[in-house]
Amino acid sequence: MFGSRTRLAAKLGQAGSRAEADVTEAQPTTTRTRYPDGCMEVTWKLRLRVRPDAGTEFDAAVKHPFNWKNPPTVGMAVPVLFDPADPARLVVDLHEDHSRGRPSPDQVAKLGHFLASGAVEAVQQAAAEQQAAEQSGQAVPRTFKLGPDGRFQPVAPAQDQLERLVYLRNHGQISDAEYQEQRRRILGG
Repeated sequence: MFGSRTRLAAKLGQAGSRAEADVTEAQPTTTRTRYPDGCMEVTWKLRLRVRPDAGTEFDAAVKHPFNWKNPPTVGMAVPVLFDPADPARLVVDLHEDHSRGRPSPDQVAKLGHFLASGAVEAVQQAAAEQQAAEQSGQAVPRTFKLGPDGRFQPVAPAQDQLERLVYLRNHGQISDAEYQEQRRRILGG
């Protein structure tokens, strides 16, 4: 399937049309792909409302993998490639330059919240702390999360690892025994 999607994307990149599409439904499948670097993708079934630059809007269904940390959401705008002669031949084109696409209202709201949350200041502070820590030989957390006060706060590496373990266990990616073993390892017990 992955190879056929890649071939179709290559063909549509040469002879197809580009458009923006709004996600109207998003359903995860049981297909998961893990990579040696620890990254994992989940294949999603999407219903899309495609808005071609020329022509009438149409609905389409497609399966596409997304990083498990950044799943698709209803209302999200995604770039697509499609065959004008056969609109059922469609692929999500996440390699496109997004500068020509418009963000969905949900994305605009998230960006506004992100900018107001102090993320820029947190990243600047983290960079300064990291530089100071490297000079003194100390370790500093490199992960941040939105705190209860609505601002980004550094997360200790162990806390980040435990949250990832909980996610993997809750989504059936690891067993309870694997969860307990990894939890003990992280907590040093």
